[in-house]
Amino acid sequence: MTGLSAINFYSTKIMLGSSASKNPTPDQVDDARYINLGMGVLRLCTALSAGMLLDKFGRRKLYLVGNVFVIISMALLGLGVDDSIENLARPMVLLFALGTSLGYALVNPLYLCECLPFKAVSYMVFMDHS
Repeated sequence: MTGLSAINFYSTKIMLGSSASKNPTPDQVDDARYINLGMGVLRLCTALSAGMLLDKFGRRKLYLVGNVFVIISMALLGLGVDDSIENLARPMVLLFALGTSLGYALVNPLYLCECLPFKAVSYMVFMDHS
């Protein structure tokens, strides 16, 4: 639902598509793979600190901050890929991963648990993460 799975799957292609040359070097391919690894580490860190972040800042603030990160990252990612600005596209993929991890991934399951009937919660949480 958030698009993070698609970004994870296509992140290497996004990074290689944003490079100026259409024939990427092995170094560029390695750099793109390291960005994908960085997204995984970033998501792991936000998942491990989820309880502390929710208690300290609250759901609404995290959701809004995550949405702002997603909006900024998608606008600049589109600009970076379209204009072949390689150095702009790479951090925007990481910012998108951070925004979805802070906003949607932390807050949506909690809202679903509070708003839905008990029998529908497990199905909706599954649909939220697929």
